[in-house]
Amino acid sequence: MAHHKTGAARNQITFSSLEEAIAADNIVRVIDAFCDIVDYEGIGFAHIKPKNNGTPPYHPALLLKIYLYGYLNRVRSSRKLEAECVRNIEMQWLCGRLVPCYHTICTFRSYKETFVNAQTGDKTTINHRVALKEVFRAFNRFLNGQDLFGKETAATDGTKIRAQNAKKKNYTEDKLNKKIALSDANIAKYLEELDEFDTTDAQSAQQDALKAYTQNKLDELKIWRDKFVEFKDELKRRQAIDPEVTQISTTDPDARSIVINNSGHAEVSFNVLTAVDDKHNLIAHFFTDNIKDTTLLAESLIATKAEFDNDFAADLHKIVENRAENSVCTEGAPSSDSSNSSDSSNSTPNSVDLSTKLNPKSTLNGLADKGFHAATQLHECKINGIITYVAVPNLAYSGKDKDFTILNFTYNQTNDTYTCPSNQTLKTNGEWYDKKNRHGVVVTRYKNYTMSPATCAACPFAHKCLSKTAIKYRTSRKLERPECQDAVIENKKRVDTLEGKLIYKRRQAIVEHPYGIIKRQWDCAYTLLRGIDKVNAEFAIVFTCYNLRRAVSVLSVKTLLERLELVKDKINATMKAFFRGILSHTQFFNTTINAVFCFA
Repeated sequence: MAHHKTGAARNQITFSSLEEAIAADNIVRVIDAFCDIVDYEGIGFAHIKPKNNGTPPYHPALLLKIYLYGYLNRVRSSRKLEAECVRNIEMQWLCGRLVPCYHTICTFRSYKETFVNAQTGDKTTINHRVALKEVFRAFNRFLNGQDLFGKETAATDGTKIRAQNAKKKNYTEDKLNKKIALSDANIAKYLEELDEFDTTDAQSAQQDALKAYTQNKLDELKIWRDKFVEFKDELKRRQAIDPEVTQISTTDPDARSIVINNSGHAEVSFNVLTAVDDKHNLIAHFFTDNIKDTTLLAESLIATKAEFDNDFAADLHKIVENRAENSVCTEGAPSSDSSNSSDSSNSTPNSVDLSTKLNPKSTLNGLADKGFHAATQLHECKINGIITYVAVPNLAYSGKDKDFTILNFTYNQTNDTYTCPSNQTLKTNGEWYDKKNRHGVVVTRYKNYTMSPATCAACPFAHKCLSKTAIKYRTSRKLERPECQDAVIENKKRVDTLEGKLIYKRRQAIVEHPYGIIKRQWDCAYTLLRGIDKVNAEFAIVFTCYNLRRAVSVLSVKTLLERLELVKDKINATMKAFFRGILSHTQFFNTTINAVFCFA
């Protein structure tokens, strides 16, 4: 007789262990094995040693396991992670059936506290936001020991991660001026309506209600206008300190409106930059910023080369950016979340000049798209042993004939002159001029090259070479040569060669690989936290998970477990040797003391 399949009875008692429920090749075993070899005290986590009184804390290893498992399985909310600890058998195995409260889980990710020694007055800061970045580096150190990094070519790029800040709560000076003008117009309109109510002799109940409604709207508008004026004053105050400050955000003070695609669409976001090694597409370095890519090429590639040159050494200074302390603009505007603002203003430790950590004998090929093309950045990479392959953006011709752009003028390095297509010489007075951006900040220096107006006027190609204004006022052609133009020319020559084209062609396949997984498959296109350092900590977890998953694809779970176990045995052997040394010294000390007393 036909029948459906039936399950086991719910009241049936069974005897099994968690160990039997987890397959030998389950990736959760890799998470557990890696978290067992992390030096939590050295990295800087809290609650390594439990207190003598009070409720025992959870060890940071447990909470790190929860986060790595959660992010690897697209569970990022602390409340959902708490639920997973109850219902998910893999999480039960990983945590030993412990179920931390969601608040404990949430606090671990962004914990920061400063302790003061009552006797000496020394301050000690425990910052999990920095420690999580060091967990990422610790796993890279392990992968480096397994020869998974090629260390020859790295591609860098930035991806825009949406911040916890709405567009309507992000303000520029123009936006604030429009808001204030609109508020003034509406206030004048409501005042006229109130005057009309006052001139009316007979007042009905409906008119009284309309008058009260109008008065309430007027009061609300005045409050909002005062806020907009306050934001504008705050923005001007910040611009007086740093002219590059162009906007403020009221929910997340560190978030900025950044263009996220080629069509010019902007979102209030953070710019997360990664440098990816070409051997197995592993992320070698990352950091979070709130500006566009143009000025970030050297910072990314120098830090990556420092990691490669020092084998991700634990004693290499923590690679954390010190933007909040260098610029008050990251503090943001006055907002209701005052703790957020004050916390982000001094949340990162002092940065280190990583160029001093580089090996001058080694080189690194650095690939980047045209968004990173900047003369000063290319020059800085050049002097630090980084061979750049950066796409060259198309030049704007400004109405001139394409045959008479600066590319068609020949530079003579010997006598520091230019030769134009008509074989005339443009000379310089040797003086350097500052080139400023629209905010008044000096971007680079340049020299002017020109010739006599009479020579240009007599040239048969003047109508092609000169602009209409130059012809009208009989001025000559002028060229500007930036201070770091040599690096730009060298980069262009490399990219234009066949070998350079083949090398650059691999850029997209290398650096876009992590973004495809993280943003599309894992849905990490937005951040759950506020503040640039907290966002950096969250993506330290994301990128650790990515490298872990990538390592599993390259080596397999079984191989990774075997090699992690070897590392664990080596650590245990080192600790045993250390304690044996202490014990032998103690025994020698006791023997010496006894001999002295016996002699006396």
